[in-house]
Amino acid sequence: MAESEREYIRGKSLEGQAAARDRRGGRPEVFDDDMSNYARTLRTNGGGVARGGTTHTVKAPG
Repeated sequence: MAESEREYIRGKSLEGQAAARDRRGGRPEVFDDDMSNYARTLRTNGGGVARGGTTHTVKAPG
């Protein structure tokens, strides 16, 4: 009985690990590629990222 339960738990654990490999974890990104490129453009043109933050709203995820 204990051996079959141990095998069941091991199988479920391996299934969970395999499923976790397919997912991307971590905190959601606030900036997308367009926003990052725009900030770089402002910075290279001498405008600064802080000035860009006053003209464009950046929302937190969620």
